[in-house]
Amino acid sequence: MDTQDIKTLLDKIKSLRIAVYGDFTLDAYWVLDPRKSEISVETGLQAEAVGKQNFSLGGAANVVDASPDDIFPAEKVRTFAENLYKMYSRPVFISRGNRGLIAFDKNGYTVIPGLQFLKKTDTVGAGDTVISALACSLAAGASVSDSAQFANFAAGVTVQKLFQTGTASGEEILEISSNPDYIYQPELASDIRQATLKTAYNLHQHICSGYNTPSHQQDFEQVEDNE
Repeated sequence: MDTQDIKTLLDKIKSLRIAVYGDFTLDAYWVLDPRKSEISVETGLQAEAVGKQNFSLGGAANVVDASPDDIFPAEKVRTFAENLYKMYSRPVFISRGNRGLIAFDKNGYTVIPGLQFLKKTDTVGAGDTVISALACSLAAGASVSDSAQFANFAAGVTVQKLFQTGTASGEEILEISSNPDYIYQPELASDIRQATLKTAYNLHQHICSGYNTPSHQQDFEQVEDNE
């Protein structure tokens, strides 16, 4: 998706009429009381007793059994997206924070790498920006892949606006898309051991490209096995 594609998409979005409804959700939190928990007579399974419940306004998302600090490999996220698509037969978009987005539809999955910023960022409003950009681009007829890329650029604008719920204008999205700096293979970057091994492998391939003998390949495979 190049700059001209984005210009065309922005022109289409300007002519849209989008209705926003259900602009908030109510989050329910149950505090369990293990002292009152018991085995269910009907199922024979452990039943958890609710000791207290709280309700508060929240975001339009589901709570899952994961910590904000958890890091899921890209392959696991792709499998999750594919399973969701099989269940509902609707395009699936999964944000991976600064690692970008993964989208899945009838054409398979698309990986959109995150954008590299060598400065402070503020993620407040980034999720809302992604959802808004996806809604607008899909309504304008963009493909799932292009919509994910467009949303990634829009969120890239938002996160650079500190101490505010950032927004992204069409001009700002065009500017950031003109010369993006992506984060490639973030799993390797986050694991210095694998990054070092990958670098060594690439160097080995470069050095041995003129020789390309089975013995050289066997030697390096032995190194990998030892690691």
